[in-house]
Amino acid sequence: MGVSVIVHTLNEEANIANCLESVKWAEEILVIDMHSTDRTREIAARYTDKILLHPPMQYADPARQFALEQATQEWVLVVDADEMVPKNLRDTLLDVAAGGKYDAVAIPHRNLFFGHEMQGAEWGPLQNRHIRFYRRTAMSYGSAIHEFEKLLPGSRLYQINEPNCSFVHFNYLDVEHFFDKANRYTTITAEAQGALDRAPSTRHLLAECLRQFYWRFYKREGYKDGAQGFCLSVFMVAYHLMILQKRLLMGRYDTKKPRQAIAADYQRTAD
Repeated sequence: MGVSVIVHTLNEEANIANCLESVKWAEEILVIDMHSTDRTREIAARYTDKILLHPPMQYADPARQFALEQATQEWVLVVDADEMVPKNLRDTLLDVAAGGKYDAVAIPHRNLFFGHEMQGAEWGPLQNRHIRFYRRTAMSYGSAIHEFEKLLPGSRLYQINEPNCSFVHFNYLDVEHFFDKANRYTTITAEAQGALDRAPSTRHLLAECLRQFYWRFYKREGYKDGAQGFCLSVFMVAYHLMILQKRLLMGRYDTKKPRQAIAADYQRTAD
């Protein structure tokens, strides 16, 4: 009932040692590196000799399918480089594997944002589960951003319901870190969704913003995190507006990369 751990990396020298230290109990560790330019591979080599290179991607999902195809053990545990696996989570996963009743496990996340462990806003531990432990033959991955998993129909899923039996996820360090990633992810999403020919009405836009905020802050209990929960709920409204605006610019200038066309517009105005 061996376990292959899969970790994807790109310039993760600040996180990779903590991550791999927490999974060194596994029979196999696969590090899928997207050509890091820092000390990531050097540090990873202290824990495994299975360090495979993958072409750089803006997000990990395509590389996860590649990694899954390299795993040799019956069970697979996918861990991000900024996550750790506490001992109680390890023990729970090994018990599930040995029990034979399940094919996959949905694992909660204890998410740390800006130095604070989130309790709500869709980032509380039991609000934020992902299927990261599974029989190797029960899972595949898609190529779309955040298309985390495609579990084989009929697979028996176990959901962990204990908040303290979770990944520890060292998420965004500060506001700049949040919006750096948000800018990248919203561009990928906008390109995948395609251009828009016209903007929604102001009334519709306002209603959608209020709905997004209400869902995060009230329905998903962002209020438990006080001012930080409020701010992050607003930030996620901005996240969706960024996608909308990018799609509108793509439609207006008939290109997925409108910056150059807008710069040309500015130059005509200057001329």
